Parts: sequence; C-alpha cells; structure tokens
Amino acid sequence: VTNRSGAGVQRATVPFSPVSGSGAPTPLVATTDSTGVASVRWRLGPALGTMRLTASFADLTPVTVTATAVPDRVEVVSGDAQQTRVTGTLAQPLVVRVTDFQGRTVQGISVSFTPDSGSGTVAPALIATDAQGLARATWTLGNAAGAMRVVATVATSSP
Repeated sequence: VTNRSGAGVQRATVPFSPVSGSGAPTPLVATTDSTGVASVRWRLGPALGTMRLTASFADLTPVTVTATAVPDRVEVVSGDAQQTRVTGTLAQPLVVRVTDFQGRTVQGISVSFTPDSGSGTVAPALIATDAQGLARATWTLGNAAGAMRVVATVATSSP
C-alpha cells in the first residue's frame, strides 16, 4: 500500500480472499510493514491448476495474485532396465505415474519423454496421463551400444 507520493503506508490492514477452491491465506488480514508491504502464507487448494488470491485496501483497486498447483511426483511404474539390440524397440512401453501431494493419481497432465542425445526416439514424445495417472510411450534405442536414458517430466515439475 502506497500513498500518493509513492511512499509505503505502515500499519494498513489488508484483507486477503481466495477465489473459490484456491486454498487459504494465513492470516486472512495482514498489516503492512514500514515499506507498505502486507504478506501472508498461502496454502493452495486441493486441485491442480491456477489459484487466485485477492488483496484489497479501502477503495483502491484490488490486486490479484496467482499461483499454479502442479503435480508433486513423477515415478517409474515399468519399462526401466530393459535390453534389446541397437536401434531396436523395447518390448515393454515406458510407463510413469503422476501423483499430487496427497499421493492421488492425476489425470490429464502432459508428460514429456525426452531421450538423451544418441538414446534413440520415444513415441509419443508428449502424452497426457490417463484416468489412472499413467503415461505410456514406446522407446526405440539409438544406434550405439551401451546404456541409454529417457527423462519423463511434467510442466514445472522435477523429472
């Protein structure tokens, strides 16, 4: 909160209100510090996707802050540690599971399968998880003998 000359307003009370399903701030009302900044901790809602939190003060235009809840974990289900001839297609598909922070499987999340350089090709390279939170892809190995690797990732998540 700033005054007309742009200086921070100290001890102003700022209510924070989440848009439905967007979780909860703590506290619900914050007091500005000496620079005019009011801050809260925000626990996001249970669904994945964009969350919104609005801060308001007196008759000023409210400010909306957004955050995106992303899947918590990508784990290998099957298809790891297979062997086949050079340029061969592995017998079993690569399968990964995407879960949220409570361990629930997540449907409709895009998973990208990216082989290291020289490690062949994966099809499809990008696929959405099914109703069980699973994404499957077929891996055709590269043309050199030795260990190869594919990394599965979801947007803004760790591999």
